[in-house]
Amino acid sequence: MAHESQNPHPTFRGPERLEGNYRVDGAARLAGVPPRERAGDRRTLDAFSRLGIPLDLMWGTYDTPGPGRVRMRHACLIVPGSGRTAMVFLSTPEESGILGDHDGQVRELGACVQIACDTVAGEQSKRIHLIQALPFPDDDWAIEACRMSGFTLLGELLYLGADVDDRADLHVIEPSPGIEFRSISDAPGSWETEREILIELLDRTYEQTLDCPELCGMRETSDVLESHRLAGEFDPSLWYIAMEGGRAVACGLYSLAKGRESMELIYLGVAHEARNRGLGRALMQLGFRAARKRKIKEMTCAVDARNEPALALYARFGMRETGRRVALVRSTRSQHAPASTGS
Repeated sequence: MAHESQNPHPTFRGPERLEGNYRVDGAARLAGVPPRERAGDRRTLDAFSRLGIPLDLMWGTYDTPGPGRVRMRHACLIVPGSGRTAMVFLSTPEESGILGDHDGQVRELGACVQIACDTVAGEQSKRIHLIQALPFPDDDWAIEACRMSGFTLLGELLYLGADVDDRADLHVIEPSPGIEFRSISDAPGSWETEREILIELLDRTYEQTLDCPELCGMRETSDVLESHRLAGEFDPSLWYIAMEGGRAVACGLYSLAKGRESMELIYLGVAHEARNRGLGRALMQLGFRAARKRKIKEMTCAVDARNEPALALYARFGMRETGRRVALVRSTRSQHAPASTGS
């Protein structure tokens, strides 16, 4: 494709699925490559390929400023993930005014996202049940484009981090008589047995949850569990369960980051009947002890900004805010399946 032009009378096309050279320019548009370097530049396409990011679910709008010339206006990419989820990525509006005013660009981008999500809902309904977006809080254009294309705004996610070495006292405090802790690697049964225990437990921890309650019913709990398992490097010895009377009542699920430079608290949940008994604190201590044993320096997690009890608990372990994102989701199914949340 030739370089972009500022012809004021272009021929507009899209939103449509991008193929061939259009996909090349769409990838460059998503990556923020400057317009004069964008057309026909395969370097961005190759970079996506090296990272293992598929580009077959990409949509865009473009125009033709002149004979043989194409200008990629906007693009969005849907990338499938674990647990029948996907993430949508959007190109940023052009500030030069070449593509029109800001509000018009947002409407155009929203239409692109709408077509992309509608198509995926039709073609990939068995493979993808939930599409997510995580723009920065200042990215009003991305939030608005997602909302006008059918996404539900969940609120802000806070990303937290703590230096493991700052915790001088990591002995486990027994929260109450009759509670025992184990990891799923200690269990005599198979993963399938543990999986069923965890699915039943997760459903109970979601009752009256303060962590993205709007997600309840949007995903099957088995899919949420699969997302947890495939987050980072799965190690069953880092998945802790609190047991009482032979029944699971709480869990703290941790994952090693790739490269093992940090450890992430993937999910911390306590069944409604076992809350306010110190189980969350004890499960946090188990995670921090495991991180220290592995000589990992940083513990991380993400939490709904509205979840004040969780924030208070994490603060006791020295976890401080390192970033924020706005969480938006859209179901690909016309009728939601019962039960779940999870982040």
